[in-house]
Amino acid sequence: MPNRLSGLLDVAMNNIHVPTLLVRGLLSDVVTQAGAEELVAAIPGATMVGVEGAAHMIAGDQNDAFSDAVVEFLAERVRPTLT
Repeated sequence: MPNRLSGLLDVAMNNIHVPTLLVRGLLSDVVTQAGAEELVAAIPGATMVGVEGAAHMIAGDQNDAFSDAVVEFLAERVRPTLT
């Protein structure tokens, strides 16, 4: 990635001020564990959940696990901020 784009990406990630969840299929050949960890570390307060038995299309591969992860995240990290 050109340095200019990398710098813009860094600025963008540091300016995310909402609860952020990365759901990663543990069998993904698109998003590596290291890449996912790097992204989560760059976004203040971000959370990552790994879904076993899912590749890159998590909701299609393991819909219940994907939905459970999203609902749990919303209940724990978003709902409390709405009051």
